[in-house]
Amino acid sequence: MVTLVALPLLLLMMSGTQAFAATAATQQVTLGMSGQISNAGSQVYYNSGGSLAAAFILGNAIDVSSAHVSFNIIATVTGIRASGFAFLHLDGSTMPTSGPAQPVEVDALVTISSMLSAEPFPLGCGEPGTVPAAPCTSAVPGFYLGSAQTTISVGKATQHVNLPVALESAFLNPFGAPILFTSSESATPAIFLVTTYNHANIIWHGVKLAGSVAGTGSTKATGQFVLTTDAQEDLFAGTEHEYGGSWTFLDMAPSSLNAQGSFSGSSTIPPPGPGSDCSSLTGVPGTCSLTGFVSKGEFDTRTTSHANLDGSYVTTWAVPALTFTSAVSASLSQH
Repeated sequence: MVTLVALPLLLLMMSGTQAFAATAATQQVTLGMSGQISNAGSQVYYNSGGSLAAAFILGNAIDVSSAHVSFNIIATVTGIRASGFAFLHLDGSTMPTSGPAQPVEVDALVTISSMLSAEPFPLGCGEPGTVPAAPCTSAVPGFYLGSAQTTISVGKATQHVNLPVALESAFLNPFGAPILFTSSESATPAIFLVTTYNHANIIWHGVKLAGSVAGTGSTKATGQFVLTTDAQEDLFAGTEHEYGGSWTFLDMAPSSLNAQGSFSGSSTIPPPGPGSDCSSLTGVPGTCSLTGFVSKGEFDTRTTSHANLDGSYVTTWAVPALTFTSAVSASLSQH
């Protein structure tokens, strides 16, 4: 099963205890938490570009120095299903390896009907050997799959053909790095492109995170959290803004720390480091990078004991960004 980078987000929460309010009007609280993505929610992807890095059309190598490519992808992911459409245009010429260069032009209108996931959720779902096997309820796309109505011209010959296609999601290679577009009708595809992009945005809705929370230092608290959030991510810039949604603290000890609240924050994708290349998963060098995530922001929660817990958090995500740890600094005050 392919597991890659992943998504982006942050978070935290915290809580305080009645004991804090009894000793001071305002008490400093330090908390830690660890968790993971439990559901990727729904997503809408917008991707366009680009600049050609490599191409073969009907087996002919394309001269990328003079070729031009443009594409647009709009895809919606709900649960483990994808739908949408894409448009691709290429014009250029063949490499003059065994004769004069020939003009090449490709137009493709793609209907996206499914996907190959980069990461399904909850983590471990569908893995063989688990009894019972946990069903996958959501996923982040690695490749969009569909059918393309194409017009391909090489020299004076033109053909119109419907082709199955696989379009790599920019989620697998942020910062405008190359992604793969290929038809998949045979081992020698009619269309094979590697292209950069200059726009790649994701709208996330209803992403859920879950894990455990505990006090650090003199703070005594244990429990669980479930958080739901929306976000807007710019894969080209490597940034994200988290907003809306809610989180819940439950099974807390003491029980007065059971709470709900709101937050706002931002995240960045650190540049890929040594050992982050995952191009073996795409089959084309330079088209896949494992990345982490760093998140920070402010929160405002209300406990069941009617205390306010306000403060800030810093979240560090693993590589790939599926699990995280958070450090929370807060002030607990009683009305």
